[in-house]
Amino acid sequence: MEKVVAIVNPSAARLRGPRERERVLGVLRTVFPGLALRESRGRGEAGECARAAAGADLVIAVGGDGTVREAAAALAGGTAALAIVPAGAGNDFARAAGIPPAPLDACMVAREGRTRAVDLGTVAWEGGEGARRESFINIAGLGFDARVAAARRYFTRLRGLPLYIAAVLRALTGCQCARVRIRVPGREIEKRVLLVAAANGSCFGGGLRIAPDARFDDGLLDLCIVDAVNPWAAARGLVSLLRGTHIHRKGFEIVRAPWAEIDVPAGMPCQLDGEVADLGGARRLRFEALPGAVRLRVSP
Repeated sequence: MEKVVAIVNPSAARLRGPRERERVLGVLRTVFPGLALRESRGRGEAGECARAAAGADLVIAVGGDGTVREAAAALAGGTAALAIVPAGAGNDFARAAGIPPAPLDACMVAREGRTRAVDLGTVAWEGGEGARRESFINIAGLGFDARVAAARRYFTRLRGLPLYIAAVLRALTGCQCARVRIRVPGREIEKRVLLVAAANGSCFGGGLRIAPDARFDDGLLDLCIVDAVNPWAAARGLVSLLRGTHIHRKGFEIVRAPWAEIDVPAGMPCQLDGEVADLGGARRLRFEALPGAVRLRVSP
């Protein structure tokens, strides 16, 4: 019998109500008798729980993209498989991976599915606290994308796409663009941008397919570059994202590469799977894909 550990984020959007939380935990215990439960009550604790559970056969992340990110980073390179029971506000990586949103269906994928090697994204920088290296499983973003991630905290009652739209509208206030220099193998790009997103998965913002052709098993990142625009044009760009026509718009480009170095102005915000990162004034970041680093349980 598999040794199974579930890491539960009790502050995840779908677990905040005691009734819903007990329903999800009841499903987990029914599908996995003898399941070991661990709770993560703060940033970084899901990773600590996953590292402690690295000897298990299966580790189930019950939460949103942030919980999945921490668990994936902790399990990278190991033998334990990672499964997901989506319980966050956006659940974009789970959506891109084809994990069903219903807890019972997700648990059945965790129990009956196949294990697939998927990539893990990393970003390294040197700031006020010295050299840092963090991971992301779905999408990391610079600029407006990170401002939207920061604005999400003001809308605690919303989930999915409505949450993202509300955060976008708030982030448009004081919207700023910045000049960056991007280096990828064989090419250098310098321009003012609204945002740059390094995509391992295809979705963000509760289902917006910013990088529709991104694959998390090809050893590459889809670098999504949006040229500098004014706030009203940015709002129109959101409409094109909703329609899926953004990839044809002028000022939007996708560059596929195994790594990218990006020079940014000090203070440019950054987000990793929806969580704002403190760059400590860093001026250069290196994004990289680690091929096949995580063993993910997906539909058979």
